Amino acid sequence: MTFRLGIDLGTSTTVAVLSSSGTIRPLLFDASPLLSSAVFAGSGPAAGSGPVLLTGQDAERAAGSRPDGLEANPKRRIDEGTVWLGEREYPVAEVLAAVLRRVADEARRVAGAPIAEVVLTHPAAWGRTRLTVLADAAARAGFGEVGLVPEPVAAAAYFATVRDLRPGQCVVVYDLGAGTFDVSVVRVGPPFEVVAAAGLADVGGLDLDAAVVEHARGLTTGSAEAWGRLSWPQNTEDQQARRALWTAARATKEQLTRHTTADLHLPLVGTDLHLTRDEFEHAARPHLDRTVALTVRVLRESGVAPEHIGGVFLVGGSSRIPLAATLLHRALRMPPTIVDQPELVVAEGSLLAPAIHAAVAPPTEELQPDPAPPPPVAPVAPVAPVAMVAPVAMVAPVAPPPVARRRGGRRWVAALVVIVLLTFGGAGVKVWLDGRGPLLAELKGHSGNVFAVAFNHRGDLVASAGADKTVRLWNPNTRAAAGQHPLETSTELRAVAFSPDDTLLAAAGADERIHLWDLPSLSPRTVPDGSARRFPIQTLAFDKTGSRIAVGGDGGIGVVLDVRTGAQLAEFDALSGGFIRAIAFNPQEPDDVIVGGNRASIVRYTTADRGREIEVPAGTKHGFNEVRAVAYSPDGTVAASAGADGSILEWPLDQAGIAATTLGRHSQAANAVAFDRTGATIASGGNDRRLRFWNAATHAALTDLDAGGNVLALAYSPAADRLVTGSDDGSVRLWSAPE
Repeated sequence: MTFRLGIDLGTSTTVAVLSSSGTIRPLLFDASPLLSSAVFAGSGPAAGSGPVLLTGQDAERAAGSRPDGLEANPKRRIDEGTVWLGEREYPVAEVLAAVLRRVADEARRVAGAPIAEVVLTHPAAWGRTRLTVLADAAARAGFGEVGLVPEPVAAAAYFATVRDLRPGQCVVVYDLGAGTFDVSVVRVGPPFEVVAAAGLADVGGLDLDAAVVEHARGLTTGSAEAWGRLSWPQNTEDQQARRALWTAARATKEQLTRHTTADLHLPLVGTDLHLTRDEFEHAARPHLDRTVALTVRVLRESGVAPEHIGGVFLVGGSSRIPLAATLLHRALRMPPTIVDQPELVVAEGSLLAPAIHAAVAPPTEELQPDPAPPPPVAPVAPVAPVAMVAPVAMVAPVAPPPVARRRGGRRWVAALVVIVLLTFGGAGVKVWLDGRGPLLAELKGHSGNVFAVAFNHRGDLVASAGADKTVRLWNPNTRAAAGQHPLETSTELRAVAFSPDDTLLAAAGADERIHLWDLPSLSPRTVPDGSARRFPIQTLAFDKTGSRIAVGGDGGIGVVLDVRTGAQLAEFDALSGGFIRAIAFNPQEPDDVIVGGNRASIVRYTTADRGREIEVPAGTKHGFNEVRAVAYSPDGTVAASAGADGSILEWPLDQAGIAATTLGRHSQAANAVAFDRTGATIASGGNDRRLRFWNAATHAALTDLDAGGNVLALAYSPAADRLVTGSDDGSVRLWSAPE
């Protein structure tokens, strides 16, 4: 009898199914088909026997006494290289391998025979780097050749077998998992084809858990000290309480998908709350609205007519939330389909879809029994080739390219990489050698989208913030991390900025708060809540005095706050009901502000009259009603904007009646724009993986560079000799500015 194994390695839970004689059944772990993806680093059973990695419920139980040894969501660390557990660092591939090893052991026990084929699923957007880590993890787990299938393709293959879907029809796969949301339009095969796909790295079940926690915080405002311990645990008791809180929040969320009420115990606060489904849906609604809006956008951009859609299918454990199906039905005018166990769909579909087979090389780094951390620079080893067998057609995003076998004549390059890494400060920094462009360094540390980057005003520090809820600091001169640890928060971060005197660092995101740190001590500072409007924040900016900070975000509201008191000084509501994606103060006129959001043009305000709109010239506009980035020229007379349609516009604000000029376009959405120090050059970046440069005076295109990934943010250094970009692959890249 031949056995095949399909594995869906998820952010919070992992699902595995075993197939034989045409029957597919899930493997059970602790009597459940859902294996917790958590990994705990503990000591071996005998003295001196080296570290042991526990998984599943064993890991969660062990974390009760040593929370610092637990990684609850290792998949979120895919880009980090290593993860610190307990008293040492582990390669991320080894942490993932611990979960896969647990699956392999159970599969062999149940089958009582060798497994003939193993298939792993992965997000459609994962490229070669992440797939290489996944393949390395499979090798460490003892698998040989493994098949790789994009998650939406696996889901489509599953539904094609249980629904009457014809080849050529398209299905919409709405995948709301624990860590991320992904939506894909897949054409039913053979061959299966991803027609369009997009995702949100900051929306998933974990974010809905956070919504429950924040709602509970709002109901217990008199317990600030307890919440401070829960948010910033300083000892084992606080860490255990924090873990208990988040475990209870997840259970409450899951209960409210089945019932209309649930109780939530708040450790340290010492209170039990009685929550209703209506309360939960109100807290979750902003997140779910974003998933539905993205689904509508992907469908529109796919070009697939409604009559060719064979169904809308919900997968991922968080898709059980009734409001998700309701909102989708209203928006798409077609009823979505959800199965009894949506968590199993991708794993089962992996054995029904054609796979890309990877012959995996041995691991590049072995787990050592010595508890000391591994050396900072791992050996550079060749990567095995990926053979394309029964390929799955991918239109958007593009399928990961084959990994080429390195030749002996290239070994000196590997040695040079190691030498350069050592020169520039060790692990986490990659110096590009492939002729991509004036790339100085690639700084690794974030585990998800890097939504914001900033240079300080001395030019000796770079800050980056992203979906992994951290702010990371980098020294652009040594091209290495500045400080030993990232600045951690409880929310995905969308904005980061230095005050003009470089004494404060600010960041903000979905938790509706401004996070401040004193520099250079990095001590956190609290911004008083005051009576200011609160909303999930997408953007922030200091004025030139550093005494005021402007924020904008969901709901289309923008406010200007006093940094010291938190008092609201002005409010902008012209985009009310929509969203604000970008905001900037005029560097010469501190009462002059521009914002970008759900309009086809920039919006200009004065703060002198608590937020009065100023007319901008009519005429040229962006093609879509979405401006994603704005910037002022250093003299404050010109503005630039980047649009979701890919266009880059220049606005002559000091010339009445003169319309904006289109400098050019990115082939996909433009996300970032900035002037250099002189105002002579405008830089832009977008989802076409390009960095583009324009002459601000003549409007001529200057340079076009391969950015190495989708550019989500960029900033010039004060001397205008360097740029920094944030990307969707978790990288912060430092560039030499073209002359």
